[in-house]
Amino acid sequence: MAPILCFARKFLVAICVTGIILEAIYTGRIQTSTKMRAFQEHFNNLGRSGAMLSTSNDAGTGLSADNESGFVTGMYYSNWSPYAARKHFPHDIDFRKLTHVYYAFLVVNSETGECQLSDEWSDVQMDLYKQMISSFKKLDLRAQFPTGSKDKLPLGCIGELFFLKYSNFLTRNGGSAGVNNFKTIMSVGGWSNREAFTSLVESPAKLEVFLDSCVSKMFEYGFDGIDIDWEFPKNDAKEPKVYLQMLKALRERLDTLESQIFGSKDHKHHFALTSAISADEECLKYLPLQEADRYVDYWNLMAYDFSGAWSAQTAYQSNLYTPAKTNKRSTNGRGSADKAVRFLTDKSKLASKKIVLGMPAYGRGFKGVEVSHKSIENVIGKPFQDVSGSSEGEEGISLYKQLPLKGGMEFFDHNAVSAYCVKLSHNKKQAELIVYDNVDSMIQKAHYVEKNHLGGGFWWESCGEDYKGKSLVGAFTKEIKCLNKTEPTIYSLPEVVQHYLKLHPGGFLASTFQN
Repeated sequence: MAPILCFARKFLVAICVTGIILEAIYTGRIQTSTKMRAFQEHFNNLGRSGAMLSTSNDAGTGLSADNESGFVTGMYYSNWSPYAARKHFPHDIDFRKLTHVYYAFLVVNSETGECQLSDEWSDVQMDLYKQMISSFKKLDLRAQFPTGSKDKLPLGCIGELFFLKYSNFLTRNGGSAGVNNFKTIMSVGGWSNREAFTSLVESPAKLEVFLDSCVSKMFEYGFDGIDIDWEFPKNDAKEPKVYLQMLKALRERLDTLESQIFGSKDHKHHFALTSAISADEECLKYLPLQEADRYVDYWNLMAYDFSGAWSAQTAYQSNLYTPAKTNKRSTNGRGSADKAVRFLTDKSKLASKKIVLGMPAYGRGFKGVEVSHKSIENVIGKPFQDVSGSSEGEEGISLYKQLPLKGGMEFFDHNAVSAYCVKLSHNKKQAELIVYDNVDSMIQKAHYVEKNHLGGGFWWESCGEDYKGKSLVGAFTKEIKCLNKTEPTIYSLPEVVQHYLKLHPGGFLASTFQN
């Protein structure tokens, strides 16, 4: 009987404790919900700051900042990230370890040549108000944001990114000093907009419209620079020339804007111009990169997508070096980041410090891969039946934070520098394979960046990063230690604000500057 009585006592205690916990939870939720409704007419920054507290409220990152010797770390943020499949917002980014955020994408209007928003709702209209119940009590929201329409901050993902870098909101709510010293860059183009660039090649008038509107949009929406993501200029008599002409003309227009703002006095302030480029030598060899280098601050080398649905066999998609067992007669799996870097420095004569190594925050998947139970890890260079992935709306893609696959085995190729995950089928004769970068990849790639004096690293894209766990950016920055992160946005300067209000008195950021 003693064991039964003991069990009964424990059972009654458990019921009581559970009741107390549930009461506390639901009472807290009701009270918090009542409080939250009182603030729902405020800009979305009210609740969202809890996310920044979770990533920024610490004694520091162990990183130093230096504009001369520091590296850049960039993250692309896509304007489809806030939607249901991902629900990833700008405030979810860990800005402590980033120097640049690339906003993807603005696009080329093929009919007019104009540079324009690709999703106005997400870009500048969406209310990103997000309830952060766990951190709500930490913030004195009334003191920070008085009620009244004139105090309303810019909306959308663009507005939120601007506010987070422009204000002292992050540092005031627990962020370490310099956390908001990051630049936002307006990325134009992307794979789905690639054909529209042809219209600029065929029409000089449209090209002029594009150039003027590109710089105008950059300034109107508070970006610190422009990133051209033309995927990819064709090897003909026209497109490489227009690519060079475009970069040259954009740099000239940005210089003119700087002169209008600062006059003839000496200044170190600068609107950046970058370009995302392929890591495929076949796409690089006919581009006038050496001539364009004088106009560009950084070349964002997209050292990923070496394999996918188009591949004849399975292969790594972001390997640093060519795999040792690659068939020399086959083009499958022969791409590598190192090969692309060597081409840019040796053939194109680009300064290594201007090359930024791109890395994926996602994996590419293959299914129906034949395997042997005796050598499960031997899955590279094998035929496959189809692609696989768990990222909604992206065939063959899995976000890094979804990896490794549940029930799968993770391996790492130290020679090629690539992670991969193998999940056996029920009959154990076939497998699903995902190839990707992991923390081990980041350590090796950070050392490579240092050893080869590259400019730094960037990632596509933010929604795939595991900010709260095995962070790619965290592992990378832990190795390089020093970031180019000492200067705030150029919009922190009064001359820039004055010029903005002169050009755009009722513009997107006007009320923010006026208040």
